[in-house]
Amino acid sequence: MLSHKILTRQDINRAANYYEDSADDYYSKDGSASEWQGKGAKILKLIGAVDSAQLRKLMAGEVGLSKNTRLSTRQDSNNRIGIDLTFSAPKSVSMQALIAIDDKIIKAHDRSVKCALKAAEQRAQTRKKVNGKSQVETTGNLIVAKFRHETSRERDPQLHTHAVVMNLTQRSDRQWRALRNDDIIKMTRYLGAVYRTELAIELRKAGYEIRYEREGMFELAHISRAQIEGFSSRSTQIEKKLAERELTRQTATTQQKQLATMETRKHKVSTAREIIFDDWQARAKELNIVFDRDGGKTLTSKGKEFKNQTTLDKFTRTEAAKRALRFAINHLTERQSVMKESILLDTAMRQAIGAARLPDIESELKKTNKAGLPDR
Repeated sequence: MLSHKILTRQDINRAANYYEDSADDYYSKDGSASEWQGKGAKILKLIGAVDSAQLRKLMAGEVGLSKNTRLSTRQDSNNRIGIDLTFSAPKSVSMQALIAIDDKIIKAHDRSVKCALKAAEQRAQTRKKVNGKSQVETTGNLIVAKFRHETSRERDPQLHTHAVVMNLTQRSDRQWRALRNDDIIKMTRYLGAVYRTELAIELRKAGYEIRYEREGMFELAHISRAQIEGFSSRSTQIEKKLAERELTRQTATTQQKQLATMETRKHKVSTAREIIFDDWQARAKELNIVFDRDGGKTLTSKGKEFKNQTTLDKFTRTEAAKRALRFAINHLTERQSVMKESILLDTAMRQAIGAARLPDIESELKKTNKAGLPDR
């Protein structure tokens, strides 16, 4: 799942404090819970863990640390300073990662977030004037501060990463300017599909069986829906709010779900990690959850074994990409004659979840564009 929030100048201190607060997170101890990403970050030599002072300066639109530091954005409190793209793992994935202390899943999540942000960076744009006329320039560089957290506001296990995309990008003339971020906001659904596709493949490679659900969603096969609901307080709150408006997750728009999420969001209270972990262990025992303890090679739930024999070689991914793209074209052309590439890719990725990556589908799309649409 991927959600987004526009950050404004008045959010600088509050947001920075929230992102940096990971005192209750187990994996923050190894120093990998925060990280810079993006070609823009590399230009500014921002590497490794996110530094608090640098973060606040960039959120304020200050680029560079020399005397020539300049403000690249306006100073009013409502001015956009960035976008918070929050990537959340499926609940069963969070449970396996955080209750069973499974660092393979943490690494798979981190790699999947990185892939999705690279896809966003390819579409980074800004404006410039040429002969007095405003034009759009594709810059292909972003500055992203990533913060991985492990709990929801209801203290349930929720593996998620806040990717704070700064409202800054460098043009070809090396000037830093405000990001034209509307396109990235519109890409939320697409970027979420990239994340889930990568995560599903990473999990299958690690040996986990996954259970496919609606709209390109999935869960780990050895954790049942009833067991998942036992750790889904936030999901229940959001669904209740939607029901008040006679909506469901299936009928609500992205904006309506986003609004319900914000309206039910409580202030996050710090709780000792040991207390949280003990509560998770007790609830998991009550729900009869048997977590994988064999590195993903053999998964057991209620006495049943699942053995993963999936090979994800290039040939397999190529065939899966072809089938997914063919499905997407057929599905979309039944409803419209003109298709946006992002919508086509999004549909194909949801169809190919766990079997093909974005580059595989993009490669097949290029071949299709050269050859023309396939016969249905």
